[in-house]
Amino acid sequence: TKCSRCGFVSQHNEPTYDMVVDIPLQPAGKDGDHKRAQPLTVEECLRHFTAVEVLADQPYKCAHCRKASTHAERQIRLQTVPRYLFVVLKRFTWDAEEQDYRKVQARVGVREHIDLTPYMAAEVTSVTDKLQSLSRKAAAVAEELPPESQGRLKAVVCHHGELMTEGHYTAYCRIGDTWWHFHDDKVQRATFNEVRKNSSCTGYILCYEILDDNDAVS
Repeated sequence: TKCSRCGFVSQHNEPTYDMVVDIPLQPAGKDGDHKRAQPLTVEECLRHFTAVEVLADQPYKCAHCRKASTHAERQIRLQTVPRYLFVVLKRFTWDAEEQDYRKVQARVGVREHIDLTPYMAAEVTSVTDKLQSLSRKAAAVAEELPPESQGRLKAVVCHHGELMTEGHYTAYCRIGDTWWHFHDDKVQRATFNEVRKNSSCTGYILCYEILDDNDAVS
């Protein structure tokens, strides 16, 4: 958190193995639907998760200058990543009219590899400058990424149904280089194209295996 008065940046480290991220939606239309011409990507969800948040409605008392700030900036960054990182997409949102959680059906496209570098903590003096710098870097990330900055998709848990209290779960899991589809007691070989296509609207939990320097990228 950055104080808008003195510029002091305080840090709070919280160990976790998962990241629960929102699915950023466009404003709803007259029919109440949040339609997009193009599907979102996991990277867009992570950029939204790590974006600078201005605490305009939450008075912040700086631990350095001891004064209240009305426009402090807060940002979540990754310090380190575990061998297996879970990204949980918030597929459910509270519907005040229905008094129940509603399924977010927005499509979120996944790639086999992901670069987590734009979401890592970096020593940049301004939090706002950091966001702008990393946003430009994220936009320029090529399809082929260096092994030391990659995670590789290991598994996807899918939710089928309209409500949080109803539905059915299936999963795709990569064992070695082969993908498998788990559906109750049925296990079938799958391709990554099937994973990408069938999980775009149902993908709920994504598991990434973080590659080290000895892992090769195919």
